[in-house]
Amino acid sequence: MKDFIQAWKAEHRYIAESLMGLRGVANDPHQCQRQLQEVKERLLSHLKTEDEILYPAFREKAKEDLRAQCIVDLFEQDMANISREVLRFFEKYECIGDMGDFLKDLDVIIASLEKRIWNEENVLMDEYQRISQES
Repeated sequence: MKDFIQAWKAEHRYIAESLMGLRGVANDPHQCQRQLQEVKERLLSHLKTEDEILYPAFREKAKEDLRAQCIVDLFEQDMANISREVLRFFEKYECIGDMGDFLKDLDVIIASLEKRIWNEENVLMDEYQRISQES
């Protein structure tokens, strides 16, 4: 469990730092595009892992715990909304045109993901650890 949480948090750090790093390469469209593609692949892989491993495991442990069920329901719903927002961003910038628009939209995505990461690490993971210790 501890290894999973550490790996999961490391993924969060990598994604957040990589997104913020896009600001630093914004003056080089080719590098920015390459880095954006890398972040997209890593983020989509992370989301897939959450969908296929984290949430099913959470649901299994939360079968008899209404509080945990409510928390995972809220987080899954919120993640669906954020995923749509992030996918639209990646679609829009498959080819970066206006760098000003890109940077504004990037700031919105970074803010959404930072908030989500904080909530996952400080609410969802705490709840997951609680129900894991009880079972």
